[in-house]
Amino acid sequence: MPYSLNDRPERIKKLPEKAQKIWIAAFNASYSKGEESANKIAWGAIKNAGYKQDKDGNWRRWE
Repeated sequence: MPYSLNDRPERIKKLPEKAQKIWIAAFNASYSKGEESANKIAWGAIKNAGYKQDKDGNWRRWE
């Protein structure tokens, strides 16, 4: 199921808004490969954009 910011999965709600947009775009673009693959691709896009969780579990972009 493709997503939007108004209808996003719970698992990305702790990401910064820009990261959520990246995740949603990557997920939706790869959804035709199946939901599991799209999810992996979307999280890979977050990693490639430089986002990581800190030791407290907060997401931020590391430069």
